[in-house]
Amino acid sequence: MQSGFSGALLFNNHLADTYQLAEVLPQLEEKTMLYSAGQKLRSLVCEIPAITVGGIRFETVPVQVFTGEIKNQATSYMGADLIHRFNWIIDKKAGYAYIQKNMYFEDSYYFITK
Repeated sequence: MQSGFSGALLFNNHLADTYQLAEVLPQLEEKTMLYSAGQKLRSLVCEIPAITVGGIRFETVPVQVFTGEIKNQATSYMGADLIHRFNWIIDKKAGYAYIQKNMYFEDSYYFITK
């Protein structure tokens, strides 16, 4: 979980490359950043048909992937756009997170309403 990321999901480079997400998912937005050494990093917002979180299914969810020469996204994150839809109880000792839908569950996705 990463509440500092405003999107719904951010996939790491390994997962995005292994499943070729940039090629198989419909793209909603693309931005290319150019680093001082001339390396390019593409930031893509794509639409995944469905995901399941804690047994709760979401349809047509915007997700973010990075492609290009720089492979520095080592971790996948659930961002604020999904986090805010639930009440959370995190039991660190037992290694569980309990979720319950809250009043924001049916909100439009952040990316789509921007």
